[in-house]
Amino acid sequence: MIAALRAAGSGLLAQQTALEVVGNNLANVTTPGFKRSRANFQDAALDPNAEARALAPAVRGVLVRDIQRLDTPGTFEATGNPLDLAIAGAGFFTVTRPDGTTAYTRDGTFQLDASGRLLTPTGDVLTGVQLPAGASSLRVASDGSVTAFVGGTPQPAGQITLAVFPNPGGLLAAGSNLFLASEASGAGTLVPPGTGGAGELTAGVRELSNVSLADEMVSLLVARRAYAASVRAVQTLDEMVQGATNLSA
Repeated sequence: MIAALRAAGSGLLAQQTALEVVGNNLANVTTPGFKRSRANFQDAALDPNAEARALAPAVRGVLVRDIQRLDTPGTFEATGNPLDLAIAGAGFFTVTRPDGTTAYTRDGTFQLDASGRLLTPTGDVLTGVQLPAGASSLRVASDGSVTAFVGGTPQPAGQITLAVFPNPGGLLAAGSNLFLASEASGAGTLVPPGTGGAGELTAGVRELSNVSLADEMVSLLVARRAYAASVRAVQTLDEMVQGATNLSA
């Protein structure tokens, strides 16, 4: 009976994690470039003791195997802003954070600072672009080449490269829509857009999150029902334990 309680308790913990994952997805439904996640479960023996498993071989629990980020593309939204860039395919923008470290993002909603650099909404610098002084506008081609216009005269202003990874799902989330390379992701390779497996750039649009409100609401309902079922199982088993204790008293 105690093993059954532990099994029901494992269900509570697993579904709590699932609810947190769904909640994070819903919170970021309007975050440009955000990728939804899901909790994957696995059947598991809760007691490593072989003798205990032999006494209750059918009692097993559930554990969260991993939280998987789903890197399917989001839909594109036209903005008409030449500083909004979207990647039509694989790859990540490479940015330099204020502490000098390198990070990666799919959020291409950039802004221009007084020094002629392109910044993310949180102030990270897009690598490879530097507009000359006096530039009044810019144009980004699908291959990542950047052209600035100074007094109507076009001038080269840099080359945007995209980072591609052997396993992008292994990137570590660093907050603020940024990711860091890890051993699981493998080292990133910087390539011009449209080459080396990277997608082309589209200017004047932004990539929305790939979160579907309908799908997340269904996942939320399923997780809540499973959580409630585990609560009822714990309550029922607790009453049974109390009854057995009273009988033996």
